[in-house]
Amino acid sequence: MSEKHPIPKNLHRWELQHFADVKGVDVDTIETRGKPARGYLIVGPPGTGKTCLAAAIVKNWVSRGGDYRFVRWTLASELVFDLVFGGFDHRREALEAACRCSMLVLDDFGSNRVSDNGDALMQMVIDRRFQAGLTTIVTMNVSKAELVKRDSRLASRMEEFEAIVMDGPSLRGVVTGEGT
Repeated sequence: MSEKHPIPKNLHRWELQHFADVKGVDVDTIETRGKPARGYLIVGPPGTGKTCLAAAIVKNWVSRGGDYRFVRWTLASELVFDLVFGGFDHRREALEAACRCSMLVLDDFGSNRVSDNGDALMQMVIDRRFQAGLTTIVTMNVSKAELVKRDSRLASRMEEFEAIVMDGPSLRGVVTGEGT
């Protein structure tokens, strides 16, 4: 597993089978596919298990020898801020690593906005990954309509991702006894 960008500890117990009964989640396809989809867009209200599902997909991928980065959007937006306004070389290296790893999770995407330049930089990361055939998993509370209003180009790229809508009851505290 990625030591610099690990799956949050409270998500380690989540497995794909926990989502077998969730509408829109095809656990068998995710488990048996040799290579994950180019992208998953996991949307829904807070607490419905979006991050837990992303962690379960990553764990399945890692069990097959894949590498990943799991980044909370609030941290990613700080990275973007530093790149746009600070120009730190170590941040550029982190951005390049995000573009190259075989699976990137952007958790809680769109929870805050840095700048037009920051949005353009994230668009570049997602585009580069998509063109290279690398998997990107995006979890977000923002509706597709809200995303289109904010950034139609980014929304257009994410239309090509497999969409999973998590609209069931809150999973906070379920199975793990911990919050999501």
